[in-house]
Amino acid sequence: MGDYASMSELIDRVGGNTRAAQLTTESGSTPDTTQLERLIGEAEAKVNSYVGRHMPAAPVDLASFPELLALLKGATLTIAAYGLHGLRPPVPPDLEKLHGQTVQWLRDIANSVAKLPVDSALPSPPGGGLSAQVDGANRVMTRDNLSGLG
Repeated sequence: MGDYASMSELIDRVGGNTRAAQLTTESGSTPDTTQLERLIGEAEAKVNSYVGRHMPAAPVDLASFPELLALLKGATLTIAAYGLHGLRPPVPPDLEKLHGQTVQWLRDIANSVAKLPVDSALPSPPGGGLSAQVDGANRVMTRDNLSGLG
C-alpha cells in the first residue's frame, strides 16, 4: 500500500477489477498487483518530487497534515491511472486532460505559483531562505585595471 493511495482506490478509479485486469494482464479477471503497486509507487514519487520542496519531509506525514490527504490522494490516483491506461493505449481523453492539469498544478506548487493549504503553517527555512557566498582570491581583472585597454 502506498502512502497516499491504495491499490483498491486505483482499481476503483479505473472502473473496477475487470478494467484493471484488462489494463495489467494479457488475459484473466484478476489485476496484476505488482503493476498496480509499481504505478502507485511511481505516482507517489512524482508527487513527492514536486511537493517535497515545501514540506519538512517527503512522503508527507499525513498525521501532521491531514488536510493534504484528499489533494495528494487525488494527484497520486490521477497519475497512476494515467500510467495504467498507458499500458494499453489509448488513454481516455478526459484522463489525459486531467493528468495534464494535475502535473501543471504540481509544477505550480513546486515553483510557488500555487500553495498547499498548509504553506503558512510550515516552518520557514533558517535565515529566510537559501543564500550564497563567494570566497576566494581578489579579482585580478577589474574595471580600474582594464580602463586603458579599450
